[in-house]
Amino acid sequence: PAVEIGWKTKTKSFFVQNNYTGTPVRGTGILVRPIINNFEGTGIPDTLFVGGCTLMAPLGAAVALTLSTCQLNHEYQFAPLVKTLQDLSSNNKLIIGTVKSEFADDWASYLKFNMKDFRLHQSDEQEKSYQFFVLSPLHFVVREAVFENKTNIPAYKIQIEHLN
Repeated sequence: PAVEIGWKTKTKSFFVQNNYTGTPVRGTGILVRPIINNFEGTGIPDTLFVGGCTLMAPLGAAVALTLSTCQLNHEYQFAPLVKTLQDLSSNNKLIIGTVKSEFADDWASYLKFNMKDFRLHQSDEQEKSYQFFVLSPLHFVVREAVFENKTNIPAYKIQIEHLN
């Protein structure tokens, strides 16, 4: 579906699986306007899968930005994700992902005590099984995250500002 949506909206798409096995294949698609030059990913089998792309984002001036995505289904995934980010404040890496609603407060609390110099934007859609989040360095801010469901696939349109 992400490729079809990208084709219809004249954007580029990429897809990250949330696990190695399963039918149907589940994951996260991200649509961006610029061409994707580099795809990066890391995985810890049966624990955590993080993938994304590095692109030149037109945020006022062109900024090299890495957008990555993951899905957090269990609390034991928090530590490996934070470890892969290391010092979020020294890079331009944003994690756009979902966390199981029952762990959303624990996720925010874990970050508060185990990470520094970051912003967490999190939806508060308690009635849904997963909540959307954006984790970024302090020099980025989410100005808007609007839920859209135009193709029977839940999606967010996100506006991010780079602070100089």
